[in-house]
Amino acid sequence: MVYHFKTEEDIMKAINYKNIAKHSSKHRDFSNKILGEVKTYTANNYIDIVSLITYLRNWLFNHILIEDKAFVYELKAILKKTDN
Repeated sequence: MVYHFKTEEDIMKAINYKNIAKHSSKHRDFSNKILGEVKTYTANNYIDIVSLITYLRNWLFNHILIEDKAFVYELKAILKKTDN
């Protein structure tokens, strides 16, 4: 997760992606949520696995299908300009 988000954000910086702040914020929120769940679990506390799975499913589908798609669309447009 850390590697993926860093790599994606490095590409965003390289192309001056217009929504980098919003996108990076969503990465941080996701990371914090997952790390919080891990800390809770490793402290031998109960976690609501159904809620966690629902959160993961919803976040990943939304992030990939909407957020990442918008980023990739802009990246492709920039790459297309550099090919000419």
